[in-house]
Amino acid sequence: MSHCRRVSELAIVGGEGAENRERSATFAAYVGGLCDWRDVLVPGETGVLLVLAQSQHIAKQILNYTEADFDASPILSQLVVNRTADTIELKATSASRLDQLR
Repeated sequence: MSHCRRVSELAIVGGEGAENRERSATFAAYVGGLCDWRDVLVPGETGVLLVLAQSQHIAKQILNYTEADFDASPILSQLVVNRTADTIELKATSASRLDQLR
């Protein structure tokens, strides 16, 4: 029996602490940077990965950890187009580009 399947929504609830924030950030970097969403996005549509936290301060920490995950990888860092106070914008990837990243 396989436990791997795509879901339409996923909620992950974690406790307090920097370790859980780092895990959330790494998961966000993986889902945003390495997953192929072309089968669920129409041409021209922009995907959005929303990370919610107990406070703006914690959300900012998760965003900073996520940016650090992208910065730490020479390959993933190539995906970052722009960073604002509350977003990390990634460039769209083609099928061949995703295969190279995996």
